[in-house]
Amino acid sequence: MNMPEENTKKLAFIGILIASVIFISVFVIPYLVIPPEEIPKPTLAEGMPVEARHIDYLVKRLGAGRLLIVPGSGRSPEMEMLVIPANSYFTVTVQNGIATARAGRASDPDIRLTGDREVVARLLSADDILAEVKRLNEEGKVTLEMLRDREELIMIGYESLYNELTK
Repeated sequence: MNMPEENTKKLAFIGILIASVIFISVFVIPYLVIPPEEIPKPTLAEGMPVEARHIDYLVKRLGAGRLLIVPGSGRSPEMEMLVIPANSYFTVTVQNGIATARAGRASDPDIRLTGDREVVARLLSADDILAEVKRLNEEGKVTLEMLRDREELIMIGYESLYNELTK
């Protein structure tokens, strides 16, 4: 029996085991245990424009904080929301498990969501935001444009979020 070869196999196994534990601890467990943030619901009165605080509330309630940093790049998830016909752009970024929206175009978004003011108003007034997103999707009132490779979006966590919102 060759001892160096046996030791190499043991070290490789231990290395894979450690890497697996780190991967699960960093990328899987936080995604499963971070609940949507509880924040006060903003109002959107008739004639009032959609503001960053409205988008901020919605993305937090939908659990966007569960999206992960892009593996290998350190780049945080970034979405762009477009409210038409006003052409109001909002950027949503996720830092340390917290999704935050601000007015303005995203510099390098992963995805772009487009809908009108009615979409935002319906989501804000819905008792079950997730169910309402599904209805809006079925009605074709919301469009999703993927701006990155599917594999990268899956690693960030968009696929599971997308599946929750559409299935």
